[in-house]
Amino acid sequence: MLAELLHCPIRGNLTVPIKAKDGLTYTEEKRRIDAIRFLLEKGYPPTHFKIETVLLRFGSQGRNSFRTDIAVLDVPLSQVSDDVEVLKAHIKLVAEIKRDSAEAEAAKQTQVYPALDFLQNISALGIYWDDVQQRLFYRTIKDGKTKTHETAVAFLPPWGHALASTTLQRKSLDPPKNMLKLFSQIEDTLHAHMQDQSDRFEVMQQLLLVKLYDEYTHQNADDEMGLQDFNDGLFSDADVKNKFELILKKAAKYYGKYLPKEVPTSIRAGGNSLRGISALLAPIYVGGAKRDVIQEF
Repeated sequence: MLAELLHCPIRGNLTVPIKAKDGLTYTEEKRRIDAIRFLLEKGYPPTHFKIETVLLRFGSQGRNSFRTDIAVLDVPLSQVSDDVEVLKAHIKLVAEIKRDSAEAEAAKQTQVYPALDFLQNISALGIYWDDVQQRLFYRTIKDGKTKTHETAVAFLPPWGHALASTTLQRKSLDPPKNMLKLFSQIEDTLHAHMQDQSDRFEVMQQLLLVKLYDEYTHQNADDEMGLQDFNDGLFSDADVKNKFELILKKAAKYYGKYLPKEVPTSIRAGGNSLRGISALLAPIYVGGAKRDVIQEF
């Protein structure tokens, strides 16, 4: 049986299959096309895309290079020369794509952050995209220093608009692309701070109750969610933990009669861990996951 091949909205038919060799997971090219379609839905013009863009040449006679998976220019690609410096001056957005989330943090630090640093335009944006995380990066200048911020990709502004609010609303949330893997990544985050598996599962149950209750009590499209992406904020670790526990107390009271035993309203995980977990959990809509996936979890 022949493998199903991909079609890219920018490049047309490709000779790359949708599924990886294991026949179960998607290829990195499939993830890249998902990101391209997301950008097109936001109004980014197809004529402004460049795939596999060189941002820096180095080494003997420039034989080595630093590349980004997707670049979106402020003018049609046909109007710009292939000269690296000329091209960089027109880039509005760069995106780094990975097949899975195994090396997500390393990819952000070694590819997304440097890619933005190579761009002179301070308003240029960055995207990181894999099977679990889809993140947006933007920069600000304060006291003469540049700072790079990370938040949910839902806040990517439509083409021609500036970055506005980074407060999650109900309409901002998307169904998880791989809920089981997402919770596996959350468990990995917790594992660094608590060795006992039963302790981790207790915290994960608390987190799921927090998320379900937050979605249940914020059903209108413009409702501001209680659980936010605290990765890009001014809250202290203590504030982040307090915000989780405030929702948990309400959730435990509401769902308590349906649970086999009482759920503690104090979360053993620290605020720093919860901050990272909020970046994974807050932007998704758990209610949009298939019922059998939730049951398996």
